[in-house]
Amino acid sequence: MAKINEAVGILVSNNPLYSILIKSNLVNYTNLAKALVPQVRALLKRDVKINTIVKALSLMASHEAEEETINFLSNANLSLEYKFLEKEVLNPGQIDPNFLVAYREDGTIKYLIGNESKGNLACIRISLPKEIAGKPGITLFLVQYLMMQHISIERIYRLSNQVILVSTLAEADSVVKHLSSLLYNSHL
Repeated sequence: MAKINEAVGILVSNNPLYSILIKSNLVNYTNLAKALVPQVRALLKRDVKINTIVKALSLMASHEAEEETINFLSNANLSLEYKFLEKEVLNPGQIDPNFLVAYREDGTIKYLIGNESKGNLACIRISLPKEIAGKPGITLFLVQYLMMQHISIERIYRLSNQVILVSTLAEADSVVKHLSSLLYNSHL
């Protein structure tokens, strides 16, 4: 492969986050180019300048909205609940009936329960339209988007048309701020 545009095109087309961000015009080209520099260099086996990658990315930008992407972003609902606590039990009969989600790990069952006075977690719930409930890549897209914002998530759950992100109380406001921007300010 000899062309930077081809290398950038391959990397973007193989990453749903990069692809959607570019098609939706939600990307900072310089930041994305910085993330792509090592991969482009590896593909081309030579040094490349960040400005050249920025130019390749800007040429990929679509000036037409990608209908499905914009619809799923603009029709999602976002909610935040504080004071969740993760508890651990040995058998299912010990789970509080008001739990949000439970999972098995290392021979125990862990579950999230809300309205706990010592709760140190927040749950951010993203309810997607039912018509895209089975669409793959949405959870990955949301998580990669948050990672690009330098936000860490404790746990991620995908339940049909809902994505539940669990964060610390300190990170919750930042998570909601960035997701609100993505979900509700992404209209072209």
